[in-house]
Amino acid sequence: MAIYEDSRDALLQAAKDGSLDELTALLAKCGCIDAKDDVGRTPLYIAASKGHIELVRELLAQSNVNAQTREGATPLLIACQYGHVNVVQLLVDCADVNIAANDGVTPLFMAAQVGSLEIARLLLEKKADATKAMHNGATPIVVAAQNGHAAMVQLLLPHARPTVAMDGGATALLLATQHGHQDVVRALLDAVNDVDIPLSDGTTPLLLACAKGELAIVELLLVKADLKKTRQDGATALALAAQYGHTAVVDLLLAQGNWSLDAVTSALLLAAQHGHMAVFKQLSTFSPKSLHHTIEDGTSALIVAAACGQTAIVDLLLAADVDLLAATKTGATALMVATEHGHVGLVTTLLPKYPSTAATMRNGATLLHIAAQNGHMALVDVFLPLTDVDAETLDGTTPLMLAAAKGHGHVVRSLIKAGANVNIISDAQSFALLAAASHGHADVVSQLVDAGASVQQATDDRATSLIVAAAKGHAKCVEVLLAHGASIDHTMKDGSSALFVAAASGHLDVVRQLLQAGANAHQAMKGGMTPLTVAEQCHHHEVGALLIKHGV
Repeated sequence: MAIYEDSRDALLQAAKDGSLDELTALLAKCGCIDAKDDVGRTPLYIAASKGHIELVRELLAQSNVNAQTREGATPLLIACQYGHVNVVQLLVDCADVNIAANDGVTPLFMAAQVGSLEIARLLLEKKADATKAMHNGATPIVVAAQNGHAAMVQLLLPHARPTVAMDGGATALLLATQHGHQDVVRALLDAVNDVDIPLSDGTTPLLLACAKGELAIVELLLVKADLKKTRQDGATALALAAQYGHTAVVDLLLAQGNWSLDAVTSALLLAAQHGHMAVFKQLSTFSPKSLHHTIEDGTSALIVAAACGQTAIVDLLLAADVDLLAATKTGATALMVATEHGHVGLVTTLLPKYPSTAATMRNGATLLHIAAQNGHMALVDVFLPLTDVDAETLDGTTPLMLAAAKGHGHVVRSLIKAGANVNIISDAQSFALLAAASHGHADVVSQLVDAGASVQQATDDRATSLIVAAAKGHAKCVEVLLAHGASIDHTMKDGSSALFVAAASGHLDVVRQLLQAGANAHQAMKGGMTPLTVAEQCHHHEVGALLIKHGV
């Protein structure tokens, strides 16, 4: 065996080095012409990969020309990969030109990928299958188009099915478009009638070209493409060109299409969102009504520009005397969305232009609510002198509750300093301390308790902040609440305590914390279930073991 391995290794090395004399001598001595290395390469494969034409000629008479490596590659495939035309000329006369590697790659696919026309012609003359695909659906013409090999695409067209798509829907035309290969697009358009085959999300070659700003390709595609096609999300060619700021493409599309007011408005909103002033002006000049129009949910150009902090576009819209009170279906105006996103400069510009009666959303939220919820301290300071600090939404929610729920400690501090009532309870049975504890904001819990929030305050079903924190597993909040005198064995209407809900949820650390603080481990719900029985029922075995250890 060792002698065989030595001879095999020497033979493989000779094939690699291109030493014909040594190879001939070794073959005469050991005869292991189809010996393989650890990855399945034969001497013929190695010689073919290196372009050693004389060695290939010597080996070809006796070797298995179709022997495959572990990855399924043949000598012909590897010769095609490295562009060894003379080697391919020898191999195609006796090799199977359609044997594919494990991933589905064929010799023709490889020739198409590297752009070797000479090799591709040799393979096609031997009946190479131009329709054979990789496992991902890619065919030779697809990879040729992707890599910009226009002459290869033209060579393959009579033999291929150019509209067949890869997995996901990409066709040769779409990939050529994606990579900006104008010559390939032109060649495919001459041969393909359906140029609107989409990706899985509805993207067609034209839509993609518009998004990428490929003006020349857009011009080519418009000869056959359907300008009315949209992506599944409704995006039109005009909208995509506007979104990415492609002014030349926008000009072309506006000249080509009979665009509806809704379509122009959608494109205008995208230009506003991304701050493409030149495109914004193009679209508003084409359709001045689009400045005042809204899309289905009530969003206008002013609302979008305000949300995105596009000051220059907001100024343009204000100069056009757009309706400041235009609002989305939720009642959000431009001023409100500017507040939501923390655009202080825009808010200070817009605020004096709005009547005070326009300062609330349909759910009753004021500008102070919006600023507090989003943690915009500078805007909280702006609105505090103008708004009741305890203003309530329709369900009784205050700015303090919203800030506490989000953990905005600096806002909570400011609201408390301004006199916010820390113990108001909403119609939805929430209050600031409960909101902070529910979301695990221990620092805010501390602030609220220090400001007079009652640790015993409960909802209608008698849930306290401690019980909620325990149920959510917020150990630090539990620690703060216990330190400030929260009743450890307080029960809800159904009899569940903080220990019970922590055990039911499997929060081992909180269960340990409560037990160490003296929680009654025997306390049962009205139905008789105890922390131990609920832990076992919910398969929280570590919690059960801990409770047993504490003498339950």
